[in-house]
Amino acid sequence: MKKILFLILFVTMLFSCGRLSERELEKEVKTALNEALVEDGLAGEISIVDLDLEHQGGDRYTGTVKMRGYGEVESYAIYVDYDGEYFTWEIPALL
Repeated sequence: MKKILFLILFVTMLFSCGRLSERELEKEVKTALNEALVEDGLAGEISIVDLDLEHQGGDRYTGTVKMRGYGEVESYAIYVDYDGEYFTWEIPALL
């Protein structure tokens, strides 16, 4: 019985290692958003106030990003795909 329990715990840990938690993914996406603002020369004018993601299933996360720019704070829908190693993000309203 102890061997079975140990094996179940080991397999669970093996499959969860390396994959970011929702909060860790939020931090990584927020960093990527800030880097994109710097690359676009907008870092001084626009900043990320908050980012909330929720796992929808599979590789898909959806959420809201709040951005401050030009004296206002606005919220936008954000879509993130994360396969456990790489992620991509998209904010449709800003395309």
